[in-house]
Amino acid sequence: AGRDRRDPGRPMRLLRLHLQAFGPFTGRILDLARGGARLALIYGPNEAGKSATLRAIGDLRFGVPQLSAD
Repeated sequence: AGRDRRDPGRPMRLLRLHLQAFGPFTGRILDLARGGARLALIYGPNEAGKSATLRAIGDLRFGVPQLSAD
């Protein structure tokens, strides 16, 4: 897991994900810190963009592949 550079002993936590233009999303902001919970669940019906959101988080951490479907 990634670590916060300001405090090497503390795990990194995503608070907000801005999806400017990714998969089915344009200008969407997901607030992962809303409610103050330590765990954020993303759920929805089929084709709602859950897998695209997961790919966006992976691309954020590891870079966008040159040949991306998104």
